[in-house]
Amino acid sequence: MRSPAFAACIFLLAAGAALAKEPANDIAHLWRISRAGIPPSHVFGTIHVADARVATLPVPVRDALSRSRTLAVEIVPEAVDAGAAEFELLDDGARLAPLLRPEIYAKLTAELADRGVPVPVIERLKPWAAMMKLGRTKLLPTGEPNLDARLLQAGRERHLKLLPLEMLDEQISAFDTIPLASQVALLEHALLHRDALTATVEPTILAWQRGDFSALATIASAAYDAYPGMAQHRAQLMKNIIDNRTVLMHHRLFAPLRAGRVFVAIGAMHLTGPRGLLALLREDGYTITPVW
Repeated sequence: MRSPAFAACIFLLAAGAALAKEPANDIAHLWRISRAGIPPSHVFGTIHVADARVATLPVPVRDALSRSRTLAVEIVPEAVDAGAAEFELLDDGARLAPLLRPEIYAKLTAELADRGVPVPVIERLKPWAAMMKLGRTKLLPTGEPNLDARLLQAGRERHLKLLPLEMLDEQISAFDTIPLASQVALLEHALLHRDALTATVEPTILAWQRGDFSALATIASAAYDAYPGMAQHRAQLMKNIIDNRTVLMHHRLFAPLRAGRVFVAIGAMHLTGPRGLLALLREDGYTITPVW
């Protein structure tokens, strides 16, 4: 049976970076982005966890979508499904086994094979790709779509223009730039410390429900920083997967936001803190107002 801890693995790893104290009005899920002479846009912090409590579209979110012309998301899922496989493999015929301790590799192979990943594929996976496959899920246990899928469905039903904020090769490059030692350490941690990860899932969901995205830092620290050496590896993940990608997504939003009526739906950890999207938009001269 698939553990819910793996579904939240990347979310919890990334959320654990040190954050500056947030402005009081950043305790929210949905913000209006406004500037004189431009129709308002909205930013919504999503959560990449398959749980029914965080899978519905609240009325304020649906209302904001109905007033939008463009739906901006991190990446279009079809691009990942169609093209990711070749980028997930080690270069030049290299193998995963020599990078891991034998008992770790055996455990990983058993778990991924149980999820339907062919052994010849497992043998050549990059460590970050193996970790992602441990946690990848799009459906709730009931078979219903998660929050990200529901947002895409709602955008398509409303015939919104779909704007990916990063391309597949850019997202792959972000993972590839994580030092190999950190990739291996994070993968091993996900395999060996399932209980620590599981213990953070429920408080993470509750913090998201409150709109208190900054609290995710404290929650995640219990799962990683208590283990020797893990803080430095999580810092590498944060730098490459959150901070650098936030800068790219902010850049991609520059022109669309000047036209207005954009609904931005990205992971909550990209929004808060001094390097988060809300702070970057404030620097651009936008007024950020909590809606819900």
